[in-house]
Amino acid sequence: MTQLGTSSNRVFAAAAALILALAGVATIVAQALGPAGPSPVTGHAAIVAQAVVELPEGDSVWRIRDIEVDDSGTPVEADYPAFVMIQGVPVVVKSGVTGLQQRIASGEASVIAPNSDTTIRSMGPTQTVTIVDLLPAAEATISGSTGTIGSAFPMSAGAFDVDVIRDVLAENESTIIPEGNGPTQLLLLGGQADIDADDESFTMAGGNDRMAMGDLTITATADDTTILAFRIGPDVAIEDVATPAAATPAPATPTDEAPEATPTQELEDATREASPTAGPQVPELADTDTDGDGLTDLEEALIGTDPRNPDTDDDGINDGDEIKLGTDPLNLDTDGDTLYDGGELIYGTDPLNPDTDGDGLSDGEEVYIYGTDPLNPDTDGDGINDFDAVRGGTSIPGLIEAFDDD
Repeated sequence: MTQLGTSSNRVFAAAAALILALAGVATIVAQALGPAGPSPVTGHAAIVAQAVVELPEGDSVWRIRDIEVDDSGTPVEADYPAFVMIQGVPVVVKSGVTGLQQRIASGEASVIAPNSDTTIRSMGPTQTVTIVDLLPAAEATISGSTGTIGSAFPMSAGAFDVDVIRDVLAENESTIIPEGNGPTQLLLLGGQADIDADDESFTMAGGNDRMAMGDLTITATADDTTILAFRIGPDVAIEDVATPAAATPAPATPTDEAPEATPTQELEDATREASPTAGPQVPELADTDTDGDGLTDLEEALIGTDPRNPDTDDDGINDGDEIKLGTDPLNLDTDGDTLYDGGELIYGTDPLNPDTDGDGLSDGEEVYIYGTDPLNPDTDGDGINDFDAVRGGTSIPGLIEAFDDD
């Protein structure tokens, strides 16, 4: 998924740094420079999804589920953050709690929030999607789907950063995944690769999965080898800072009638009750919509859109409306038909269907190249559909006049 522009990142990073400085949360800064430090990817590998998973003390497992989804929306149960991977036509992942929708295309991944009544809707035929999660061994079951539950391994209690790393390798090309806080779960989506782990070496073929320990070197033995690695990163939990005991207030002086509280006093009282820690408060990103696009800054951070730009991809539709439509707020041409998403709304075409009228010509070809009607498979009504007409050199009489009259 496309990331924010460099300048936007610098602005957002500077603002975040200022917030941290005002809040005085020195432990967060220490985490950023220490255990939560550099990214675990190198070369052209990329982190395509990430979540913090809180685990209790004890044995944990990686669970892989293959779930069939259709165009009606299939419910997905998740008591811990889970990752969904798509290898077919795009799907829409919708949270029943927040209403947030995400369009996930083939090769992409996304996070399913725990206990969020999430549904996954195929934007085409019924297909199988893959769900991977890390959870306590005692809670790992598979029902209503197929898949595997890996071998149990011990984990200390904590809030662990879990990354989904994706890389596409040419033959004889290698990628390295450093050791994390537990075994790394591997999925080979295509091709073939040799894997060297700390205590073993093995070969994987496309469609296989396997758990491996330690530093991993993955070397492709075929072109277009696509690997997904689910890595347990550092414990990013922030310990609570002790709050000094409040001073005992002086006894109140009796009065005939207590003064009526002003709205400002009520707000201050509520703030003190909700926030026992003194000092400046960190803004609630979940309630803030800086650019007024209908998405909170927190939702934008999760999606990857710019919280200071209401139309991140500059396609004429603001980010919040794109989520409602199911279009991609990070891609100005969601269906890839060369007609930008805002233009699809102008012409009345479907921004999720590259050929709205099903005549064999993409909507962009009809609008920009041939001048045919993208909503009518036979623009001039002569019994020959537009594809056959333009490919066969047949003229479409009266077409320009018809559009001029509109």
